[in-house]
Amino acid sequence: MNRTLSKISYNKNSDLEIKFQLVKEILKRPTEGRKLSGADLSGVELNGADLSSADLSGADLSGANLNGANLIHANLWGVNFNGVRINFATKIDSKWRLVWQIVNTKAYGRDLSGENLIEANLAGAYLYYSDLRGAFLNGANFAKTNLQEAKLRGATLTDVNLNSADLRYADLRDTNLSRVDLRGANLRGADFTGANMTGANLDYASVKNARFGNNQGMSQEMRCDLIAHKAIFVTQGNAGEDILHSSIPLEVRSETPVAVG
Repeated sequence: MNRTLSKISYNKNSDLEIKFQLVKEILKRPTEGRKLSGADLSGVELNGADLSSADLSGADLSGANLNGANLIHANLWGVNFNGVRINFATKIDSKWRLVWQIVNTKAYGRDLSGENLIEANLAGAYLYYSDLRGAFLNGANFAKTNLQEAKLRGATLTDVNLNSADLRYADLRDTNLSRVDLRGANLRGADFTGANMTGANLDYASVKNARFGNNQGMSQEMRCDLIAHKAIFVTQGNAGEDILHSSIPLEVRSETPVAVG
């Protein structure tokens, strides 16, 4: 037998055995406050399990059965809820039930204004035209999420992962985007005027017709790179009207993806 394949098979079986034993222990010996951070619990049967006050931060629960389980006061930061089954008997804090709903249903146009979604894993969610104005989204994962035309004005998005997200024509005016990861994101037509861009990473983002202006934390180099890739900068004239700036000397124009540090 090929030793490499044998090793892979052995490792896979070992992982399944570890998962089986962990599930068995959770069900047979319920312990409040159990440490399960980063655990792989994908696809497991945890029907009726007591996970109250457990630390499940970063755990993979995708496809798991949590019908009737108790997750009250559990730490669910960064948990993957994709395909998780819960029912009326599942006890879970309202914030995380909302996250579960967003991940597992199309939240087109949903009103989420002012909601606390700090450290929520919403990767790949469908939030087209949703209202997230004033929401608290610090540390959340929106990688590959559809946020087209979403209303995010005044939201707090510090340390948010928006890698490869779709933000076309989204309203991000006056948002806090400190240290946000926008690598590879589609930002065409989005409005970033007044946003705090301190430490934001826009490498390889598409910024054509995205609007910027009065941005805290934006270097001159970032500004030039954005304009080179057909972003628009807005200033106000004496009468309060918008004045658009969308050109720079031809020698600094480029058709390659923007790489703004």
